[in-house]
Amino acid sequence: MNKKFIYVIIILVILIGACVWEQVMVNNYLSNIKEKVYNLTEFVKDKTDINSKQMYDLVVDLDDTWERYEEKLCFLVNHKEIADLGVELTKMKIYVVENNVTEFKASLAQVLYYAEGYEHVMGITLQNLL
Repeated sequence: MNKKFIYVIIILVILIGACVWEQVMVNNYLSNIKEKVYNLTEFVKDKTDINSKQMYDLVVDLDDTWERYEEKLCFLVNHKEIADLGVELTKMKIYVVENNVTEFKASLAQVLYYAEGYEHVMGITLQNLL
């Protein structure tokens, strides 16, 4: 009886540790994405011309960061549920080349919306556990 209880406690501690590690990892990844989006938003705030190598490089850096994180996050959720952010980043590259500032800013807002939504979906909540 005592050995079974100890095994249950050990398994429970391992599961709790895994959940906490997962939450910290998700929060760090999504916070980094949101920080990059905020920086891009500030960078294009008053610009009327975004067709530059510097802007394109910033978007590519954001996209590369997302691709690295997406590989790891796919272990936690279905890939189809988080693919929208990658699609929006691809659109942003096109908007930079086309110098479409309005659509670029809308895509930035959409990426931020997706990142905040993913925090809710991947976070530890009673709803996610049930």
